[in-house]
Amino acid sequence: METQTSKLELLRKREADIRAKIAEENDRQRKREQKEAARLTVLVGSAFLADVQKTPATKATISEVLQRGIREEKDREFLKAKGWLQ
Repeated sequence: METQTSKLELLRKREADIRAKIAEENDRQRKREQKEAARLTVLVGSAFLADVQKTPATKATISEVLQRGIREEKDREFLKAKGWLQ
């Protein structure tokens, strides 16, 4: 009976180790996705800001999108202060 118990304990330990590795990998993947989302935001945003300098009509288009998409009052106030919303 003792070997059965130790075998069961060994399997439970392996299970716990595997669950810990899965949790670590999930965390790494989540962090990687967050970094990629932040990078995408920066790249797209900077491309639009650069285009505003070359093509003034771009600012009007972006302002329309911001007007529709930004709902938080503090964010709207910030964008108004920066000249992106009216």
